[in-house]
Amino acid sequence: VQYAPGIRPARRLNPSMFDMFPGNTPADPVDFDDEAEFRRAVALAAAADTAIVVIGEWQHMIGEGASRSTLDLPGRQLELVQAVVATGTPVVVLVMNGRPLELNWVTEHVPAILDIWYPGTHGGHAVANLVFGSVSPAGRLPFTWPRSVGQVPIFYSHTTSHDPGNQHRRYWDIDGSPLFPFGFGLSYSQFRYGAVELDRTTAVCGETVTASVEVTNVGGRPADEVVQLYVHQRHGTAARPVRELKGFRRIEIAAGTTERVSFELGPEQLTYWNAARRDWVLDAAPFEVAIGGDSTVGFSAELMLTEAL
Repeated sequence: VQYAPGIRPARRLNPSMFDMFPGNTPADPVDFDDEAEFRRAVALAAAADTAIVVIGEWQHMIGEGASRSTLDLPGRQLELVQAVVATGTPVVVLVMNGRPLELNWVTEHVPAILDIWYPGTHGGHAVANLVFGSVSPAGRLPFTWPRSVGQVPIFYSHTTSHDPGNQHRRYWDIDGSPLFPFGFGLSYSQFRYGAVELDRTTAVCGETVTASVEVTNVGGRPADEVVQLYVHQRHGTAARPVRELKGFRRIEIAAGTTERVSFELGPEQLTYWNAARRDWVLDAAPFEVAIGGDSTVGFSAELMLTEAL
C-alpha cells in the first residue's frame, strides 16, 4: 500500500471553538507544493491496481458552530477524485463526515463508495476489513441524503400536503428525489423479500398484530441485512406522514438461505402525539404496512384498526 496526501487540508474561514484542544485542527503541512503533490497522488493512482480516495470533512468542520453555506466537498477534493477516476484505475471512495455532502459526480463515476463517518481509534482496522471483504457492510443511512443543499430540509416522513407523488419534480434543474433514501445501504450480497403477512388484518385499538416477512440471501456469501418496518396511517385526527419507520432488525443470513422476520404492531408503534389535542392518540383507521431494505419499499399489506366495543 502506497500513500500520497494529494491536497492540503481545507481551512475554515471562522475558527472552530474546539480548535483550542490539541490535535483537533489539521496541521497545514510545511513546504507543501500543491501542484506537485496533486500530480504525485494522481501518478500513484495511475500505477496502482486499485485507488482508495478518502474525502469528506475534518472533524472540526462538524458539530456546534460548524454550519455551512453549501454541502460541497471542501477544497480540491472533488478535483482530486475526478483526476484519479480519469486514470482508469478502479476507484473506491471513503467518505468521512458527520452530515450529507454533495456527491452527485462521485456517485455517477465511482462504483464503490463507503461512508465511514468518524470511526474512532480502531476505525482503520474496521474500514480495512470492509474494503477488503473480510466483513460485509451492513450500515444503513439514519437520514435522507440530498442531491443538493437546495433540497434541505429533506426527510422521508413528510406529510401528504407536500405532494409526495410529484416530489421528484419540485425543482426544474434537478431530480427532486434524494440521492440516497433514508435507510439505504448495500452489502456484498443481495436479498429478496417475500410478501408481508399479518396474523390478522382487523384488530381493535389497543391490540397487537404481528407482521412477518421471509428474507432470502440470494447472493454467494453470508451477510447482514437490516430489515425495516414502515407504516402509513391513511387518515386520522391529525395529518399523518406518508410513512414512518416503526421497527428494524439486523440479521445475519447465510448464502442461499431464508430467515423469517417478525415485528409487533400495537399501541407502542401506532400511537402518535397530536399537537392539537396535546395528547397521545391512537386512531381507529386503516394502516398500510411495508417491510423492506429502505424507506422506498412499497406498501403491500393493510391493517384496519377499529374502535373498542
